[in-house]
Amino acid sequence: MIELNVYLTVDVECSMGGGWGGTGAPVPPERRMLCRNETGEWGVRFLAEELSRAGLRATFFLEMFAACLFGADALRPVAAAVLDRGQDVQMHLHPVFLRYAQRQAGERYPPPAAGMWPDAMAAYDEEEQVRLIERGAELFERIAGQAPAAFRAGGYQADENTLRALGRCGLRVDSSASPAVGWPAGGGEWRWNRARRVEGVIEVPVTVARSRFPDRGPVKHLEISALSAGEIEAALEQCHRAGLRHVVLMFHSFSTVKAKDPGYRRFRPDRVAIARFRRLLRFLAAEPERFRVRTFAELVAEGDFEDPGDGFVPDLGRLRPWLRKAVQAANGWYWL
Repeated sequence: MIELNVYLTVDVECSMGGGWGGTGAPVPPERRMLCRNETGEWGVRFLAEELSRAGLRATFFLEMFAACLFGADALRPVAAAVLDRGQDVQMHLHPVFLRYAQRQAGERYPPPAAGMWPDAMAAYDEEEQVRLIERGAELFERIAGQAPAAFRAGGYQADENTLRALGRCGLRVDSSASPAVGWPAGGGEWRWNRARRVEGVIEVPVTVARSRFPDRGPVKHLEISALSAGEIEAALEQCHRAGLRHVVLMFHSFSTVKAKDPGYRRFRPDRVAIARFRRLLRFLAAEPERFRVRTFAELVAEGDFEDPGDGFVPDLGRLRPWLRKAVQAANGWYWL
């Protein structure tokens, strides 16, 4: 029986909170990464505990440049919350936090390409991306106590230069590509969800599925904030039948909370998202012979990457998306 490698990934990041535009301030790790309030913690520690309880492991992509604003000590408890529970930590970069710190200090930095947001890795040439990755890796070693082996660009805004830069910096795996945001460009849908090796780096894209409500609607990540557990399970079943070898699901450190304000000064647990997450973990834990849940650290260590050939895009149909939209419309009320 063909085994489908399933990578559960969590983007662990802060937020500018309107700081770049001068309408707010960056949100610190305890509110956006740990999601800590008077009722407990609902961020990375909660997710890591739920995974460990289910006997599963995920890769937590921890954003590094927040340390330029809040200090490395603010991120160490976040890394420890993951590592102490046997989970995998890898590197995530949002350059906007570094640029904000540099701007506040009056420092000069290379401008992004015309028309591009300074947060995008793809806004910089290969040499500048190497410098960003090297700086991020230095912070990562100080905070996590190990060198990163895998990478995800903030907002999935990477390009071919990113892969070359990663290879030069010794990173082995990237998971930044997503047709939901338009990269990699070209090739048509048959290339979507297709892992590949470029410049010695294994690129494992974030998996997307097609909704048909509305008709041929946009592709969506397999994410508990975007899809129901039933939709994600159906997509995994289709990917398995199609013979895909690598599927990447993604969440955020704040996926399981509902925020009252952009600064996350008030938030509460998102019971719908939590129920989806727990159901998904039960589904995967019950099917180890078909769905092998693994981390990117394991992919690097085992070195058993296999090119799966043509990609495949699961079809979610119309009924499940319609039901999910109805649930999410109701769940959009903060107090529900």
